[in-house]
Amino acid sequence: MNKFINRITCNLLQGITLILFLYTPCAWSDGETPPDEGVCIFLIEKYKVQMTIYQPDNYGELEFCQKIPLQEITTSIAPDSKNQNTIIIFDLLDEQLREMEIKLNIIKENDDLLQTLVSIPAQKYLSGTVHFDWKLPSEKGKYLISLEMNDSRNTYSKQIPLELGSYSKQSHGKSLFVPVIVTISILLLIIYTYRLKKSQKSNSE
Repeated sequence: MNKFINRITCNLLQGITLILFLYTPCAWSDGETPPDEGVCIFLIEKYKVQMTIYQPDNYGELEFCQKIPLQEITTSIAPDSKNQNTIIIFDLLDEQLREMEIKLNIIKENDDLLQTLVSIPAQKYLSGTVHFDWKLPSEKGKYLISLEMNDSRNTYSKQIPLELGSYSKQSHGKSLFVPVIVTISILLLIIYTYRLKKSQKSNSE
């Protein structure tokens, strides 16, 4: 009877751990992507670019993807700052992109109207990095980053949606909850399995 209960308990712990492990990536959707998760890597035809967004005056080295804060939090980093410049970086992950001319626009979606807020003329980025500052507008809403790339034969384009003002410190905090629970569950499972094997070994002796 004890063996049956132990087996059921062990299977239950394994099932819970597996469910939480599979659920973990979903937890990041409420906040921002953690480093190396690949959510901010975009395909433009067959080419890859990685976008990283920073607001260092208020959020230090915290990385954002498509959800960007608008009203900045007050921190020791910048005690009186609001709507500081936002740094946007594109890393050109394919070498071929360095030989292409890249044009970039930031566009505001207004109902059926599109308003261009930032326009960077087409040029080559031999270093493999596109880096620029964006002075945030005061209005929350949906924006687009439009990328256009040209080689000698083809033109490739990509529009990346942004949500300005959708990020919150509270939602980002939720992203840590599930990974912590998964880690604790795995440790408990390891300890329980070890004790179960030790108990079975003692009984056999």
